[in-house]
Amino acid sequence: MAVGVETGRRWALVEGDPIVPGLDAVHPLGGGKAFQAYLAWDVRRHALVVAKLLRPHLLGDETALAALQREAAALDRLSHPVLPRLFDARLEGERPLLVLELLDGPRLSTVVRR
Repeated sequence: MAVGVETGRRWALVEGDPIVPGLDAVHPLGGGKAFQAYLAWDVRRHALVVAKLLRPHLLGDETALAALQREAAALDRLSHPVLPRLFDARLEGERPLLVLELLDGPRLSTVVRR
């Protein structure tokens, strides 16, 4: 499989694949219908971050891109210890994504279920 390819409804990135310049995949974290999250190495920050990517089959979907834009705007306005900080929003190009702070702890869905 070629580096950083998409396989229909998901990105097929493996450790070391560039997600975008300066951001390399470490491993997938999961995702939902519209987005896919990866643990990633941010070369500029010298730190692990979360890359939240728009799924490949939605690249031309203005509604999905607008949702990513709204999330970026909301995270940019909010500040709370349980919310990840928004480091970057790349809403154009081959892989629209948000670069988020990596927070240690359980997934939100796990906390809600408990």
